[in-house]
Amino acid sequence: MLLFFYLLRYWQGVWLSQLAQPLYIHVRADYFYWLAHLTNIPQTISASPLLSLGVDLSIVVSLFFLAYRPFIRSLAYLNLGLIITYLLCFHDGTLHHSHSLLPMFFMSALLCVKSPISWPLAMAALRFYACATMLMAGLWKVCRGTAFDVEQMAAILQNQHIELLYTQPDAFFSKVYLYIIERPKLAFMLWQGAIWLELSFVIGFFTRRADAYLLFALLAFIVADYFLMSLYFFEFSIWGLLFFRVADLGQKQENTS
Repeated sequence: MLLFFYLLRYWQGVWLSQLAQPLYIHVRADYFYWLAHLTNIPQTISASPLLSLGVDLSIVVSLFFLAYRPFIRSLAYLNLGLIITYLLCFHDGTLHHSHSLLPMFFMSALLCVKSPISWPLAMAALRFYACATMLMAGLWKVCRGTAFDVEQMAAILQNQHIELLYTQPDAFFSKVYLYIIERPKLAFMLWQGAIWLELSFVIGFFTRRADAYLLFALLAFIVADYFLMSLYFFEFSIWGLLFFRVADLGQKQENTS
């Protein structure tokens, strides 16, 4: 999945070698980024077409070989370092820290865990993190009070799609968005549905029996975010792997054999 999404980023035009050596770099208020830039490594890579392409191709090659040789620890660490380098350079050049790329970092770190004892523990820890990511998104809306604003969803749709609504009012999605905007109660119901879907991930902290529901809720949220809000969070589908009981499946296969 990591290899697939990184190749997809080439199609989207956001490999390091496709960022056209950004002239302006902003690390924002992030101490880790500040420390990394003291080494001058991210700036040097971003400014060099050859080094940028080298990082891109190295990520593809390392992920490709990890798919066939997953127990090579040194290759896993190399891939993690390359992913961190990509995230540093990408976020600097785009002037924005993208939440959607978090799964790429954490799942690359998971590939470094090779012990049969540590693996299920790391999977469980990441599963809790994935649940917390979704839960906090819902709590953020509740604590700010926007969860109770009847006009919030309609206003978001207007702001998010203003260019499409103005330039292509007869397009299919323009009609869908206008239909929702003109019906505030429907928009509020969709808004509430999204919030409750996020808040439902609190279940994941207490039981794994609802993991099939949480997997469906995660995928539904990603798809709805894309088509309703034009927000790209498809990398979050990588979290879906955490809601499968990989360790139990392995034990069942051993028992069967």
